[in-house]
Amino acid sequence: MNGVVSRLQARSTERHVRAFSLIEVVLALGLISFCLMVLLALLPAALTTAKNTRQQTAAASLAEEISTSIRNAATNSSGNYAPAGLWGANFTWTLGSGTSVSTNGNFTLGGVALATSVESQLKAVVVVTPPATASSSGTALISVAWPQQAQWTTNAVTAIPSWNNAAGSVDSWIIFVPRQ
Repeated sequence: MNGVVSRLQARSTERHVRAFSLIEVVLALGLISFCLMVLLALLPAALTTAKNTRQQTAAASLAEEISTSIRNAATNSSGNYAPAGLWGANFTWTLGSGTSVSTNGNFTLGGVALATSVESQLKAVVVVTPPATASSSGTALISVAWPQQAQWTTNAVTAIPSWNNAAGSVDSWIIFVPRQ
């Protein structure tokens, strides 16, 4: 009798081979598909955020570069102060003079000034109020915006300047003393 029982047990264990059922496989595939669809739906938002972060970082770097060149500006042969760097090639100010404004709309994300606007993505505006004397301090507003199509305007009612058509901007106020 033991031989018959052991043969029956052998057959029953052969039938109970461990495997996934069709329902389990379908449910697993459905869950995986749902997770992939959620990830693909989040992809455009993630790419937009990455692009905005890259532009904001580039604008902040450019604003810092411009503020450093204003702080290190030296007098040129005409006795005017001129900041170093390509952006300030035609931008000067004189002690005790009125506010000077420079607009340059041709910068790449790497901060490189371009002659044409084909590859430019950033626009910078610098407003310098020079010091009255060589021993006093002046102020400067540096504002960098993107995209390149942004327009710097002053509100006629409030007289407050701001960017129009800008996706974002970085502003920096500095106080500087002219180099001797």
